[in-house]
Amino acid sequence: MTQLADLLEERTPAIYQQWQAKAKAAGYGDGTIIHAAVWPALLTALRIEDLDFFRRRLKAVINQKVQTGTATRRGFMDELHAQFQVIANELLEHWPGSRADLALLWQVLSRLQTEATLLFSENYHQVQRVVETERRLSEVTTLYTLANQISSSLELERVLETIVEVLRTAIGCRGSALFLLDEQARMLEIKAAAGLKPRWRQAARLRLGEGIAGQVASTGQPIYIPDTRQERNLVMFDPEVRSILAVPMVTQGQIIGTLNVDDSRPNAFSPDLAQLLTIAAAQAAVLIANAKLFQETAFEKTRTEAIIDHMADGLLMLDDALRVVRLNPPLEQMLGIKAAEVLGCSIPELADDPELETLVSISRLELPRQETEQWVEEGVALPCTDCIIQLAGLEDLAPQAARIERLTTSCTHCAAFQRYAQIHAQLGVIEQEVALGEPLNRVLKISSSLVSDSNGKPLGEVKVVHDVTRERELDQLKSDFISLISHELRTPLFSIQGFIRLILAGEVPDEKTQTDFLTIVEGQAQHLAELVENLLDLSRLEAGLLDLKLETVQIDKVAYQAIANLRPLAQEKHIAINIHIADDIPPLMADRRWLEHVMTNLVGNAVKFTPQEGKIGVQIERATSEVIVQVADSGIGIPKEVHKDLFSKFYQVDSSTTRRAGGTGLGLYIARQIIEAHGGRIWVDSEEGKGSTFSFSLPMPERLSETKQTAEQTSDAGS
Repeated sequence: MTQLADLLEERTPAIYQQWQAKAKAAGYGDGTIIHAAVWPALLTALRIEDLDFFRRRLKAVINQKVQTGTATRRGFMDELHAQFQVIANELLEHWPGSRADLALLWQVLSRLQTEATLLFSENYHQVQRVVETERRLSEVTTLYTLANQISSSLELERVLETIVEVLRTAIGCRGSALFLLDEQARMLEIKAAAGLKPRWRQAARLRLGEGIAGQVASTGQPIYIPDTRQERNLVMFDPEVRSILAVPMVTQGQIIGTLNVDDSRPNAFSPDLAQLLTIAAAQAAVLIANAKLFQETAFEKTRTEAIIDHMADGLLMLDDALRVVRLNPPLEQMLGIKAAEVLGCSIPELADDPELETLVSISRLELPRQETEQWVEEGVALPCTDCIIQLAGLEDLAPQAARIERLTTSCTHCAAFQRYAQIHAQLGVIEQEVALGEPLNRVLKISSSLVSDSNGKPLGEVKVVHDVTRERELDQLKSDFISLISHELRTPLFSIQGFIRLILAGEVPDEKTQTDFLTIVEGQAQHLAELVENLLDLSRLEAGLLDLKLETVQIDKVAYQAIANLRPLAQEKHIAINIHIADDIPPLMADRRWLEHVMTNLVGNAVKFTPQEGKIGVQIERATSEVIVQVADSGIGIPKEVHKDLFSKFYQVDSSTTRRAGGTGLGLYIARQIIEAHGGRIWVDSEEGKGSTFSFSLPMPERLSETKQTAEQTSDAGS
């Protein structure tokens, strides 16, 4: 044995040289017997004639090769046989001893080859089981890590980035990329990547069927390219990529993209990785779909909240226990409360708080009297103490109602609410109006809709609240106007009719008295004509038929004419009218007839509301770019709080003096329309008991072109 060890040690360089040449030609690895870690152990074991040391070292090398996957069963057998051939050739050629000794040594080498084969087989099966177990454990760990990481967020961008980072780390590859399919453009775009250079990430935009990702998305089948340089027709964005694996991402039968991993080494991925990556892709696809759904839902929620917060109407949402779940800013303003004070509170709970009475009042609903009568007649349990449902006329039926019990204190479970829910379901939307007192002074129209599930069980209620205060004020103004017009028409007509009858009946033989009566009739007829003219002017304005005929007008002449027309009425009340006109007033472009209408209205109002022996002053001055006309009186004055309404249609200051003076509430409204059509403005300065000053402005000649354009637009609107 020692002689064999000496010979092998002597021939070691030659043996290694022959083996390297043979291994290179046949594509073998680094050997098993002729191996840097095994060969010295073999020589030592032969010298001490104890082969256990050699077996232990050989077992360690074989175990390493099996675990790393660098040796297959067939490859190991071929390689082992080739190594023993090299050793045998050297022994046959250089053995100095007898052939009998050589035969004994040959048996030793054969036994070593057999033991090496057995060691490999034993370790191969054992290690394969361990490797398979570890591989499966690694797959499960990877999938668990992936699921745990990406399910921690529903933000799409973060989910995508997490997927590629986790896969790259778990697989140990160079790069990982996630393509998503744009359904409209039918293009694949990288939405997340790890390990890719920025320029390749931006450039990778593929059509279906184009490139590895495009083919996978088109066919729905994984593709593995072990070595990209062996594929002639394959074009890679990044030349560093040597191997690539791509699998489709599918959810609900639809391909939404692909998941790719690549490496700079050829044959970097095992065939089993495709299965792992496919499972991971399916898992990722579901989470991406969930993230997209969450994103869309969040967007819709944000948009809905923005609409609710910025809608003109108020919105109140109650749940099935009548708790407030939403109250938008417009409703906060209408009711004078803050949403934070009432969110989560039930309406019955808020009934005792006087500061929240406005909210409670719009939440209540009064059933009609016939419902109440039927209720009492049938003996149905009365509403609970704090019920939002009120029974009209219940106090009138107190004797009959006294025998009826209140069975519950829970509003949503009481009989009245249940009946209300039935009526609500039949009618769909229930509307009512609620008037809020001081300090809000609003009239609110509430449209209530019951929200139910598929079985008809109430889930809550939505109330849309519209502020109809202005509409109701206009309705009242219209009603007052009709009453006023009736009075204004009836009074002069009755007077005219009475005087004419007396004259026709011959009961006024005196000529002077007849003349006085006819003068009164003429005045009343003139009043009727003015009233009708005002109504016609209003009709023209409403129809957009205010046709200005612009011409050069001397505003002082218009003022003098209006004063001349009204001077007799002023003289009857001994009212002095003074006029002051600045010297530098230029001619204006205006409609003389309409301008005289405005002057007559303002001076006429001053005469009406100025007491006996009062004073009226008309002043015309020049400002920077406009001419200002003022009509001041020493009359009764106007409260400041109504100044903003003076120029509104049908508006009259509510006082006995104005009622005695008569009028339709149209004069100032028409005046405002005329002045604004000329490009000017009109306003009032007044205090109650201190007289009033009505002013209007007209543009100077420098703005004539602008005025003409305004007039033309007004004329076009009416044509």
